[in-house]
Amino acid sequence: MPFNVRLLNPTFGAEIVGLDLRQPLSPELKQEIESLYYRYSVLLFRDNDLTPDQQIEFSRGFGDLNIHVHQRIVPGKAEVIVLSNLVDEQGNPVGSFNCALSWHTDGTHLERPVTTSLLYCVVAPEDGGETEFAGTAQAYDDLPEDLRLFIEDKRAIHSYVLLAQRSFPDRPIPEAKRWEIPDILQPIVRVHPVTGRKALYLGEHVIAGVDGMPAQEGIDLITRLREHATQPKYVYRHTWKAGDMLMWDNRSTLHRATYLDHLTQKRRLHRTTINGTEPTGIPVRADSSAALLALNPLPTDG
Repeated sequence: MPFNVRLLNPTFGAEIVGLDLRQPLSPELKQEIESLYYRYSVLLFRDNDLTPDQQIEFSRGFGDLNIHVHQRIVPGKAEVIVLSNLVDEQGNPVGSFNCALSWHTDGTHLERPVTTSLLYCVVAPEDGGETEFAGTAQAYDDLPEDLRLFIEDKRAIHSYVLLAQRSFPDRPIPEAKRWEIPDILQPIVRVHPVTGRKALYLGEHVIAGVDGMPAQEGIDLITRLREHATQPKYVYRHTWKAGDMLMWDNRSTLHRATYLDHLTQKRRLHRTTINGTEPTGIPVRADSSAALLALNPLPTDG
């Protein structure tokens, strides 16, 4: 199946033109897509008309899919999260919307973070609701040498409790439950297991500090690195059209949603996620979240 490649950003990202994702992947075609994926970190496929089953089938060609138990999903398809501001006939939301507005990479609160995310557009808004990506490998390469050396062995504290309460301040996690959700130490510099290339491995609302550093100094370091990595020269901003599929590598990118006016615009996206096999995170003792939150009161600005 012939296709063309068009760059999305000078440093990362590519559009694959002319590929029908509904067709089964031959071993040769799968290998070609994987090669482009590892090279560019973000792949865009346009003009597809996929059912949830077809999205699952395409995604499964690249690894085991994450089964979502706490998210709104396509009915009967636990592999497919619905991100949407639409409602059903009874007026109930069919998905989550205006979430993930801060820079992040998926699944950093897990010992084995997810590797690949795939997002397919069913209904596209006319205005707003774009998704932005930042290439963190080139951003790492462009850091001053002394800063690269300083962060080489540093680990950030990724707290799911912190993320949940910052994202949903009106729905705090019960104190007793916090003890069951350990924080995870993740490397600030992650070496890609396939390409060997180093990239910044960051987040915004999920990071509570840096292991071994005073709390504010750690946050200041993460903020400095994130602001560097999300400069316009490292960012691709995607405007959705129905039939778009984006596939990205969470090990070498950051991403975030942008605001969507749910009163005037409609959008529905379906997301599948591929489980990680490489453990990168180190769980911290189970009482760490409660202790950390006691020392660092949570902001409520979401």
